Amino acid sequence: MMKFLKWFGIVVGSIILIIVILIATVLIRHDRYGFYPSGGPLSENQAKYDVIYYGINLEVFADDQAIAGYVDIKLEALSDSLDLIELDLIDNFDISSITNSKNNNLVFEHDDNKIMIQLKDSVIPNSIIDLKIEFLEEKASWRP
Repeated sequence: MMKFLKWFGIVVGSIILIIVILIATVLIRHDRYGFYPSGGPLSENQAKYDVIYYGINLEVFADDQAIAGYVDIKLEALSDSLDLIELDLIDNFDISSITNSKNNNLVFEHDDNKIMIQLKDSVIPNSIIDLKIEFLEEKASWRP
């Protein structure tokens, strides 16, 4: 009977240890990536360019818990078939416009935490693409 209790304790203890390790793994992964998908492997579109610069310009309205501003982005084309830029941005942010270096408004969709930006001009490898993404004032509802 003592042998049975000893082995039963070892099995139950091992199961509890495995459960604790799984829970810790989930919590660490959640803390690293938060509630929104980001990071990980690049999509086919994202592999066609390198981001070489992000210039984030925000105005914070603490009393209203809101922000407004724009992001300047410089990309280097890695492919001659680059006609669509794919960036990660949670859906809680409203984009008012996206323009290129010639100040042309670009067509874009912002859905499923992705911005899909259609380029107007064809690009050649190693060329630089300048984008400006302007954000409307938005309640800071993205906090977990």
